[in-house]
Amino acid sequence: MKYGLKALIIIALVALASGCTRINSSPGVPIVPNSRWGMAIFANNTEIPQAGYRAMSITAGVLRSKGVRSLAIYPSTANCNKLIVCPNSVPPLSAVLSWAKARHLNYVMMGAVNEWDYKVGLDGEPTAGVSLQLYSVGNGALVWSSVGSKIGTSRSGLAVIAQSLINEMLSCLKIC
Repeated sequence: MKYGLKALIIIALVALASGCTRINSSPGVPIVPNSRWGMAIFANNTEIPQAGYRAMSITAGVLRSKGVRSLAIYPSTANCNKLIVCPNSVPPLSAVLSWAKARHLNYVMMGAVNEWDYKVGLDGEPTAGVSLQLYSVGNGALVWSSVGSKIGTSRSGLAVIAQSLINEMLSCLKIC
């Protein structure tokens, strides 16, 4: 009984420390080795300035760490240098696919940030919610999609939670 209670406490602490993650993804698809990728600016569905840019930057880094060697970023038309808040200037899919075809890219990653904040309260846990879509440039078909959310602990940073979430979301893609 004494050991059972200790085991239960340890399991509860591990579960509490790990935060809560929810991910729904379509089945993983094999990616052609040495593919050329593009990425468009992520939609920012939050009130946090430039959350879409932040999530896009993290996603680009995670993709590169997983073996994506060639990654072009869709040019932004927003002039954010003079603005405190950058407008949500997400290009339409047709424009992104045309841009990608002109550059002979194989895949384009698009996404949206649905939550990017710290919860209100004494603990202030970081929360991130992201959706990702991968399109084949050749036929414009959606080949993979994933949506996920993660809540961290009060000792976690938002970027750490977001990177962990995006890494888990991309883990089912077979890149390399």
